[in-house]
Parts: sequence; C-alpha cells; structure tokens
Amino acid sequence: MLFFPFSKSCPTAKPVFPNLHSSLSDSFSGSQSFSFNPQTGFNLRPKSLQIRAMEASLDYHFGTQLQTHIKTPTSLKIAIIGFDNFDQFLAKTFVSQGHTVLAHSRSNYSNTAAKLGISFFSDPHNLCEEHPKVVMLCTLILSTKSVLKSIPFHRLRRSTLFVDALSVKEFPRSLFLEILPEEFDILYTHPMFGPESGKNGWVGLTFMCDKVRIGNDDLRISRCGRFLDVFAREGVQNGRDELCV
Repeated sequence: MLFFPFSKSCPTAKPVFPNLHSSLSDSFSGSQSFSFNPQTGFNLRPKSLQIRAMEASLDYHFGTQLQTHIKTPTSLKIAIIGFDNFDQFLAKTFVSQGHTVLAHSRSNYSNTAAKLGISFFSDPHNLCEEHPKVVMLCTLILSTKSVLKSIPFHRLRRSTLFVDALSVKEFPRSLFLEILPEEFDILYTHPMFGPESGKNGWVGLTFMCDKVRIGNDDLRISRCGRFLDVFAREGVQNGRDELCV
C-alpha cells in the first residue's frame, strides 16, 4: 500500500462540485451539455438530444393544455329532455361541433347515448345537478306541461336557458312563461327538417326561432347566440329573421 505524505501547511483537498447555475448555462451553450453525479462523475450528452427532449416535453404539455381548454370559448353543456330519433339527430351535430351533451328520457337510451358520446341520466335530478347551460325540451306539445313540471328547477343554476325544439306556437310559449321561474331564459326553435330530410346536411333547410325571454347581460346574450350558431354553422336558412337577430 502506498502512502503519500502531505504538509500540514497544505489543507486537505475538497471535492469541487459544479455550480448549478453554471451547469444549466453550459447546457444551453456549446455543442455538449453535462451533468454531475457524485457516484458516477460527469455525464456528457449532445446538446441537440437534450434540447429535443425538452421540446418534446413542452409540446406534450402544451398539447395537453390545449386539449383541455379547446372547448372553453364557444362550447356549451346542453341537456336534452326527450331522446327519440329527432333528438338524437340534433345531438349528433351538437357533439360534432364540440358541445357536451347530456340526455334524459323515461325510456332507457343509455346504450344509444354512449355510442354517440352522450351522458344519459334516467333521473332528472341527476341531470340537473350537472348544471347544463342549456336545457332543450324535445317533447310533444300535449306532454309539454307535465314534462316542465317534472323538472327540478331548484337543482339548476339560475338564468339557465330553456329551449323548446319542436314549436314556435303560442300554446307551448304560454306554458313556458307560466311554469318556468322568471330567472330562466326562454328560446323557441323549430327546425323545419328531420333525420330524413337532413341526412345529407342542413344547408338551405329552414330554421325558425323566437327569443321569448333572454336576459340583457352579455353572458346570456352570448349563450343564446352560441346555441343558435350551431344551426347557422350548418347552413340553415332562417325562416323569421326578425326574431333571431
């Protein structure tokens, strides 16, 4: 065994570790970057490989964030009450445009809804607790009153927009005004087409609507406009322009 004498005047050498700031600075200059591990020493890596790894990480993070927030500016959460063929026909377009769709019916359409990317609720209380921005009724005129009275309004957010999808006639309009709390907005629509006539698209097909009661604040006006924009984007022809401006 070899021993190396040393003078008392010379202090014991201490291991020198690279400064963290210097290491990071060096990693972004020159052709190589390095890292230090007390057990394995220095590890040299090509700068380009490190930068590409960082870029990939940033791309993934940004992509995830974008995917999470992509719907925020214009998307709506739309609850459909009644879910027969016509309602499913409309729901497909809602989903295709990026809106979140919920559905409720006395019949069990859970399998059909799942195939369309729609959440189905057999209990209207559970549906309303999801706090949809829009509640759309797709029911026969004769059952409108009973359906409206079965909705647990207290579980909805105030100012929710209610849309009737099958008529702009006076009788259901009066029912909505009579039964719905004053805080709720009301929009009447009547697509003059269905699954058969609209199977190849909605361009040029007639769409009628009536803004029965829409609040004056910007959020309510914007929400109503975004809902009507679903139909405008598909190229429908407005049958009563004076009511939908």
